[in-house]
Amino acid sequence: MKLALVRHGQTDSNVGKKYCGQTDTGLNDTGREQAAAAAQRLYTKLGGKFDTMHSSHLTRAYETARIIAGRFGAEETSIAKAKELAEANFGVMEDMSYEEIMEKHPGEYLAWAADWVNHVIKDGESARMVYDRVGGFFKNFLKTHDCGTHIFVMHMGTIAHAISYLLEFGVEAYWRFSVDNAGAVIIRVNREKFSSLIALNI
Repeated sequence: MKLALVRHGQTDSNVGKKYCGQTDTGLNDTGREQAAAAAQRLYTKLGGKFDTMHSSHLTRAYETARIIAGRFGAEETSIAKAKELAEANFGVMEDMSYEEIMEKHPGEYLAWAADWVNHVIKDGESARMVYDRVGGFFKNFLKTHDCGTHIFVMHMGTIAHAISYLLEFGVEAYWRFSVDNAGAVIIRVNREKFSSLIALNI
C-alpha cells in the first residue's frame, strides 16, 4: 500500500510567514500553479490512479485536492474531508508573524517554545494533541485498508506528525521533517503494517 501525503499550495499567509493553522485561507495564484504541478508529478509517480483521497477540510488543502483529483480524472465527490488532517490550532497566535506574536503574546510564545510538545496554546492545541489526532486518523485508516494507493492532502505540521507516527518515531521527531508547498511524501506500508519512507518532498 502507498500513502501519498501532499502539502497544500502556497497561500498569502505562507508568503507573510504567518502561523496560519486553522485560519481558513485559500490558495493564491502561485499556490494554484504549484498544485497543478504537484498533480502532474503525482499522476506520474502513482501511475495515473489512486484508490482513495482524503483532504483536510480547510480551504487551502481542499482546493489543492480538487486540482489533484482533476488531473487524475476523478470527480470532486471522490475527496473525503477529514478534520483530523487540519493544521494545528495556534489559538491566540493564529495568522500572526513571529514579530506580531512577540508584540502581542510574548509570554504565550515563550511558554510554547519552552515546552513545545506539551504546552497547550491559549485557545489552541499542543503538539501532542495534534500528533494524537493525526495518529488516530492513520491508525483507524490502516485498520480498514490493506492495499492500494491513497492520497492525503494536508499541511506542513500534520504531514510531519503523520510521518513521525507512521515511522514510529514519536512526537519529538516532528521537527525532523520539512515539506515545501505542494510537495509530497510517499510512504509504503506492507501487510504487517510496517511503514517505510520512500520519497520525501517530491
